[in-house]
Amino acid sequence: MYGYDIFHEKLAEGLIAGVRRDNPPHAYIFEGKKGLGRFETARLFAAALACGAANAPCGACNSCISAKAGTNPDISVVEPDAKRKTIGAERIRALIEDAGVKPFMSKRKIYIFPDASLLTEQAQNAFLKLLEEPPDYAVFIIIAENSELLLQTVRSRCVNIRFAAISDERMRAYVDKINPGCKNADFIVKYSQGIPAAAREIIGDAEFDEMRRLCLDKLRLLFGSDMLAAYTLCDFAEKNKDRADLILSLWSSFVRDILFIQSGAKSLITNSDFTALLSEHAARADEKRALRVLEQLLL
Repeated sequence: MYGYDIFHEKLAEGLIAGVRRDNPPHAYIFEGKKGLGRFETARLFAAALACGAANAPCGACNSCISAKAGTNPDISVVEPDAKRKTIGAERIRALIEDAGVKPFMSKRKIYIFPDASLLTEQAQNAFLKLLEEPPDYAVFIIIAENSELLLQTVRSRCVNIRFAAISDERMRAYVDKINPGCKNADFIVKYSQGIPAAAREIIGDAEFDEMRRLCLDKLRLLFGSDMLAAYTLCDFAEKNKDRADLILSLWSSFVRDILFIQSGAKSLITNSDFTALLSEHAARADEKRALRVLEQLLL
């Protein structure tokens, strides 16, 4: 879409329509899970905001061309200063000073915050004055997984744009696009839960399939209660500690599938290519035990 990798076209078109009407608000929160293309949508929206053409983003002016290349001086990505892990009040005060200077080459100045969780409370309080009385040409886009983590006073001054997980149909099309002829596309679509970046990560991980099979091989030990089972699982986890998040995620998906099978809802399982083996586990496992295992994995 306009040369950007966008997964929420209608949402983006609505934002761009506001720009073309020349009445966009000054501040937005783009809320949704990581991997949904929020930052790329923010880049497209920033290009439209910066463009002075009636059909913004025109894609032909210097502002649009430099926005696409990531070199537009009037589009800033606000991240922590070097050697800092958060965005503090000092960084925001510098931003306020910068916002007081008119755009260099574009119609507006746009500030994109890629991760709202990095804003300290002090930074948010310092930001309030600018949100309350922004220059006419300034627009702020704050990207957040959960807007509730921002101060209510900040949220109340922003328009919240919610990015939902995309449909299985769209996910299937995306998987086919980046990996034509993918043999386990059904699994990838369900496991990714509507997050395109999650599907892309699986496809790009040469060791994913092997780790998935290893986790499946250890599945019976999750339901064991003896010390040997616990020791074996701990040893496996220690040897693969760099993949700990993936291991927990895969085990959780297997146990959920076992619970679905036990409740007669096979159509809902994620690991459909392992239905027969998971059905064997479901027949042997105690349902209450399976629920406890899942709870422990999700802690």
